[in-house]
Amino acid sequence: MQVSWTIANADTRSRELKGLLKAAAYCHAPQAWIITAEEEEEFEIDGVKILVIPAWKWLLTT
Repeated sequence: MQVSWTIANADTRSRELKGLLKAAAYCHAPQAWIITAEEEEEFEIDGVKILVIPAWKWLLTT
């Protein structure tokens, strides 16, 4: 899991994804999250499903 106010900036997005993918590979995790203030999307990189989710929505999940 990574946390960033926004990943709209290409440099920020790249930095957050790099750390997230490295951790996912180390832990053999099939899914990872980036918690943001408002952004939301889903995509897959190197077999890892990346979920970008707003903090309020993440806090309401069980």
